[in-house]
Amino acid sequence: MATVGTRIYTALFGKRVGEDRFGNTYYTEKTPAKGRRTKRWVVYKGV
Repeated sequence: MATVGTRIYTALFGKRVGEDRFGNTYYTEKTPAKGRRTKRWVVYKGV
């Protein structure tokens, strides 16, 4: 289970890109800033 802050950030700025066989969900930024790499993060199942 993600923290409240992670849930809010993910809802506002995240784009779901996939899920693995363990149930972990992968996200990237909806709109990355110019000149920067795209942020990526994982919301682990059961944590």
